[in-house]
Amino acid sequence: MFDAETTRKFLRQVEAIESATDTNQTIRAMAKEMAGIFYEGNRTPGFRKAFPTLKHYMRGQWVQEDGSIKAYRPGHLHHIALARKMLAQMLGRANVHDNLKWPIYQAILDDRERSARPSAKKLHQVGLEGEYQ
Repeated sequence: MFDAETTRKFLRQVEAIESATDTNQTIRAMAKEMAGIFYEGNRTPGFRKAFPTLKHYMRGQWVQEDGSIKAYRPGHLHHIALARKMLAQMLGRANVHDNLKWPIYQAILDDRERSARPSAKKLHQVGLEGEYQ
């Protein structure tokens, strides 16, 4: 569907966005998992048309009416705040083993330190109403 140069261009854009957010790897991995679940459960006709495959959604490749591709935010970036919240809630659960709580705690602290850096870019989240927060 895409030539090699176009694919490399999109991948470079995705890598640049991911590295600019300064999000902890654990939180980013959970957000990617949540994005995959969201994608499978939210297949409205408009969404299906814009992102025909999971790969399109995860890479932020928005398919336009004319068949061209517009670079958009990768799908997992919409789920970063929720991933942070869910991991924080796991710290208070009795059914989560202490051996899992410590790495979660470290990931949250690391993520906070990274996001508080002056060089970190603000990550815009899409709210439930579709407005940017």
